[in-house]
Amino acid sequence: MGWTFGKETLPKLVERHSKQETVEKWFLVTHSIHLGDVNSILWRLHKGTDGKKYISCILYQIDGGQWGYNGYCESSYPYYFSCPLEWLDECPVTSSEWRDGVREYHRKRR
Repeated sequence: MGWTFGKETLPKLVERHSKQETVEKWFLVTHSIHLGDVNSILWRLHKGTDGKKYISCILYQIDGGQWGYNGYCESSYPYYFSCPLEWLDECPVTSSEWRDGVREYHRKRR
C-alpha cells in the first residue's frame, strides 16, 4: 500500500489513527507517538479477539504542504525502531531482525 496525502493536519491524522476502534477482528489497545520535524511515527499495539497482540506503525510525512501517511506492521519490517520496548514482550515475534533493531535503538539511547 502506498502513501495517502490529503488536506488533514498532522494532529487530525494522529487523532483519527489513535481512536480505539475495532477493525475486523482487531482493536487498538494503546498507542505512542514519536513526532519529528518532517517525519513522525504513531506506534500502535493491537489485540485480536483471540487475545493475540501485534505491533503496527503509521508513518507521517509532509510533502508540498500536505501531510500523508502509510501504515506498516512488524512483519513488513518498517525500518523504524522507536517502538516502545516493553511492547516486544507482549506480542508474538513476526520479525526477529526488526526487534533486534528496536532493542539496539533503545540501547543506544541509554
